[in-house]
Amino acid sequence: MMHNALKILFPDFKTGDWLLQDDSDGPYVKKWNRTEPQPTPAEIVAAIPAAVRAQKITETKAEAARRILAKWPDWRQRNAALGLLLPEEVESCKQWITDIKAASDQIEYDLKMSADPAKFDVAGSARWPV
Repeated sequence: MMHNALKILFPDFKTGDWLLQDDSDGPYVKKWNRTEPQPTPAEIVAAIPAAVRAQKITETKAEAARRILAKWPDWRQRNAALGLLLPEEVESCKQWITDIKAASDQIEYDLKMSADPAKFDVAGSARWPV
């Protein structure tokens, strides 16, 4: 999580800007290769909730894609788009994708408002349609 916290603090990071190491006492910055001063441990810790939130939003997008494809695989979506399915099947596809997108958007909003995003269960959220 320290790497993600540093990415929050330095969004323009490049590979090799820092080297993290963990000697079993927890991760620390072993080498700092940026021109800016290295952040203090307190600054890094303060960025962790934002890093967790960003990671959970990425998980939300992946879960949305997984749920869409589980019910409407790419080939069925293409068939719907080409008009090769019955109109009610096309409408079902559109509705499912719309419902998943709405749930994903609401979960992202919930994450942004959450005081403790680490406790947020993306896959188990009751927001997802069944």
